Order: sequence, then C-alpha cells, then structure tokens
Amino acid sequence: MVGVLLLLTGYQLGSLPFTPGARYSDAVTSHYPAALFFYQSFQRGELPLWRETIMGGQPFMANPLNKTAYPPNWLSALLPPPFSLNLLMIAHLLIAGLGMYRWTQLLGLHRLAGLTGGAAFALSPRLIGHLGAGHLDIVYALAWFPWLMAAVEQHFEPERARGSWLFVGVTAGLIVLADMRVSLFALPLAAWYAAHLAIRKKALARLPALLPSVLVCAVLAVGVIIPLLFWSPHLSRAALTPQESGIFSLQPEMLLGLLMPAGANVELLTYVGLGVLGLGLVALIAQPLRYAHWLMVIALAAWYALGENGLLWRRLVELFPLLLWFRVPSRAWVVVALILPLLATYGVDRLLASRRGALAYPLIAVMALDLLLAGRGWLSWRSDWLTDEQRALAAALVDLSPGRIYSPTYSLEQSTAAAYDLRIFGGVDPFQLQIAAEAIQLGGGMGIQGYNVVQPPLLGMTGDDPATANRVYTPDPALLAEWGVSHVVSAYPIDHPLFEQAHEPVGSIFIYANRVLNDESIPFPARQIDIKVLNANHQGTLAAAIISGVSFFVSITGVIAWLSRRN
Repeated sequence: MVGVLLLLTGYQLGSLPFTPGARYSDAVTSHYPAALFFYQSFQRGELPLWRETIMGGQPFMANPLNKTAYPPNWLSALLPPPFSLNLLMIAHLLIAGLGMYRWTQLLGLHRLAGLTGGAAFALSPRLIGHLGAGHLDIVYALAWFPWLMAAVEQHFEPERARGSWLFVGVTAGLIVLADMRVSLFALPLAAWYAAHLAIRKKALARLPALLPSVLVCAVLAVGVIIPLLFWSPHLSRAALTPQESGIFSLQPEMLLGLLMPAGANVELLTYVGLGVLGLGLVALIAQPLRYAHWLMVIALAAWYALGENGLLWRRLVELFPLLLWFRVPSRAWVVVALILPLLATYGVDRLLASRRGALAYPLIAVMALDLLLAGRGWLSWRSDWLTDEQRALAAALVDLSPGRIYSPTYSLEQSTAAAYDLRIFGGVDPFQLQIAAEAIQLGGGMGIQGYNVVQPPLLGMTGDDPATANRVYTPDPALLAEWGVSHVVSAYPIDHPLFEQAHEPVGSIFIYANRVLNDESIPFPARQIDIKVLNANHQGTLAAAIISGVSFFVSITGVIAWLSRRN
C-alpha cells in the first residue's frame, strides 16, 4: 500500500515531499539544509555544534528539529540528501504500518484485520498530510507511536512480559528524540494505557516493573532535553504568549472534517478516512462499552486540539506554562489518527468473525481506495525545488563574496543558501536565539514583532506570496551592518542612499550592497553570546549526545538479546 501511494503521488528517487500546489515544504526549507549541513560536517570530520548559514548563526546539535540525537537520522551523516531523507521517509512509513500490525496481533485480532489497521495508520491522512507538508520529524515520531502502545500491551501479557520494560523505554525514547511535540501526547497516552491494562487485567503488581522503562526513556532523551535546558534562557520561544502558542487551534466546526478531507493546512486536518470511520463505527456499535475508554481518549484529544477555542487547553497552559513551548494544540489530533485505525481493525475483526464476514472485503477495498485518494490530495513529490531563478541569484551572490545576506521578502530561499554555502540573516526555524531574532526584526526596520517561525516576519503579505511582504518597512543599514550583513536581496526596489545596487536584477529580485560596512567603527561580526557561555553550552550538548548515543546502543543490545531469548 505504501508503494502504491508513492507511485500515485509521483515519487522519484531524490525527490522531496510537498503538499500539492504548495510553493514551499518544510522538507526543502528546513530538513534538506539541516541534513546537508550534518552530512558536510561529518565529511569534514567536524562536530555540527554551530551553523552559520541561517539566523545570523545558531546552535545546530542543540536544536531538536535537526534530530542529531535521533539514531535513525545518523544516516544523514553517511549519505547526502535528499537520498538519506528518501530512505528515512519510506522506512518510517513502513515502521508505522508494521507497528500498528504488531499491536493488533498482540491484541489477538485476525491477521487480515491487523493488515488493514497497519495500512489505515501508515496511510492515515494526518500522517501523510504531515509528510506532504515536510514535517518529517512528526512523521518519524508517529511511526513509533503504535510500537510504544504495543510494548505496553506486551508488558501485561505474562508469557511475553519478561524484559518488555526495555522495549517500552526504547520506543518512548525514540519518540522523544524524533519529535518532542509528539511525545507530549504519546507518553501520557502510553502511561494511561498501562494503568488501564493493569486495572482491566487485574495486574496492578506489573506497574512498578515499568519504572525502569521511565529511566531508559529519560536517559535516551537527555540528547535533546539537556541542550534545551542549556539554551532555553537565550531562546525567543521562552517569551511565547498563549495567543502565539495557540496558533492553528481547531474551530469546533472543523470536527465535521471527519467526513471530508477539506482544507489546505494539515494542522487543521481532522479527516481520518470514511472507510476507517465506518469500520470503527462497526466496532463501536457492536460493543460500545468495550471501547468506551477509546471514545474517552478521542474526546479528550479533540477537546485539547480546540486550543484557544476550548476550555481544556486554556486551563492547562495556565497551570503548566511549559506547555506553551509545544505550540499548535491541534496536533493532539495525532492521537485520534492512531486510535481510529485501531477501532477500524476491531471492526474488521468483528465482521470476519460474524456471518457477514464476506462484507469485510469490499469495505477494506473501499477504505484502501479512500485513503489512497486522500493521500494523493495531501502528498506530491518534486525534484526541481531549486529553481533557475534561485540558481541564478545564488551565482550572482557568490560572485559578490557576501558576508551575511538579509531579505525582507524571503527572496533567497533557505535551501538555496544551504546549497551554495551562503549565510542569511534570517530564515525559517522555530528554534531561535532571542538576541538574533530581535536584531533581524530591528534591522529590517519593523521593530520588535514577537515570536515568529519565519524571520523576518512576513508582515503585510498578500495571500501566500512573500514578495509582497514588508514593503512599508525600510531596512536599517547600520543595524544590519552590526551583524555583518553586507547585502540585501529584495523582491522590490529599496530607496536608501546607503543601499547601493550591486548587481543587475535577477528576474524580479534586486541585489543591494550595504555601504555602511565600509565604516570601520561598526563591529563585524557582532557577538551573540558570551564565549564562555557558548563553550559551556556546546560541551553540555556534546556530553548529552554521548550519553544518549551510548545508552541507545546498550538498550538496542538488550532488546536484541531479549528477542533472541524469546525465539
């Protein structure tokens, strides 16, 4: 099924995912440059602790979105992108499906039902939608979600429970390392599921045996947690407001999206597939009390996903302000995207065990067709993301030997800068040093605008065209010079005596030289952070990576030994 979807969506080796019709994808904007830097650093024999090419310079290994602590992503150090990314994306779709199949088999469900559930989860619109948007970290973390639930299930089966705590800890740790935002939902659900199974199976004595798995997860997670603790005082994310954090909260009427794959933003997508929903209803109607606990989980996840539009999220962020760091409450819908395929599996199992067993086959076919068509609406593949205009712009800038480059209109794309080793004063990344983010905004002449994933913020933009942004603001050459900005590229002319046209326009893009850099009184470059603090943070990041990496190898050795004993 995964192969069929890839063919339907136009996959080619070396291509990267996009939402159909979208101009940008996080796979190209963020993950490709990160993988390229990781690969190039490794080839040079250097540790990728700091990256100069975006945001005026920022920590790299400490940024959890770069996934340097996530073991499968170490493939990016060995193979150049986009090939490493291709292998990781396809592998995680398969891991997702196999994980759901594993869980259903532990539950004793029919093999065909398990295969149906595996396909329903691997091809779930939410997972495929995140892939199309380029949210690779979310896809990687979701792939391990059913494995974690399966590990918890196995822990409460006496004949299979020995050593299962290690599998629980490793899968939980992998989710945290892949994407901490998904872990916000996966780890509490796994803990609740353990408590539920302990009560239902009258095995409360088994709960303490899971405590070592908490330690395993925690030790693995130090690869991302410790660097965040070191850098958190310096990050712009620390000043998030509830309004900024609650972005993309679901509107109540969006819950009707369960019935149709509408919309253009995957963060607001609630569709799970009519076939999946229908098969899930078969199970719920047949035995509503048996699955009431899953209905409760779905209801809580949906309530949280309402974010600012629902009481639950507002009260929780008041009680636990750290939740503001996770942003986008609608991501709680990933829980629904996991549970409804499970209920669909129960529905198929119910049909196969009944006198109407033959009805299951056309329903499975309808479900598969529906998911494939929905996936095609949320995923496409491109290998030509580096346009001719971007290549020409990069070539012109390379000839000018620039310092840092500022663009109020995102005219020099982040992936282009990475490919040509150009340094941009701005970029797209949720992980930002506050001093740099504020300097980018002030240097752009727009004043302090607060937190924004894109720097500089694209203010006053018409539609989704960055070329229309920030036209009412004039960049400040002196402030930009303090950060070593030698050139400005813009989709519109800039009228300022200290910005001198340095090259003929490349298509619709103007290139200006910052004449203030000729003034020797301007420090170049300005230092972002005290060198002692910088070195201490780097050492803490490196120590955390070593602890996490060694712990992973030890844990995997234990898992392999456990599996070999069972066989």
